Amino acid sequence: MQAAKLGKRVAVVERRRCVGGVCIDTGTIPSKTFREAVIAVIGTSFERRGAERPRPSIEQLLARVAEVVARESEIVADQLRRNDVALLQGEASFVDPQLWRSAATAA
Repeated sequence: MQAAKLGKRVAVVERRRCVGGVCIDTGTIPSKTFREAVIAVIGTSFERRGAERPRPSIEQLLARVAEVVARESEIVADQLRRNDVALLQGEASFVDPQLWRSAATAA
């Protein structure tokens, strides 16, 4: 984005299902969301002493993770759009310092 702000033509080639790389797709964001969802459910049970601890279902956890991942990915995509960065879905590699090869399509 910094290059785009400096007037350069910029493209991001994303091979994963969502924009934001491994951090948003399968890494930090999903794992911390799982953790926080469980803590939130268990934390409320401590406030109701004597009550049986509620247990979130896997469907509830997966829905929460999907919601957070979609929101974070949209934030990144919005930043790219606002800075006129082209987003291409696929894979790319550098052939040499002046040329790159792509199997990407515009998203």
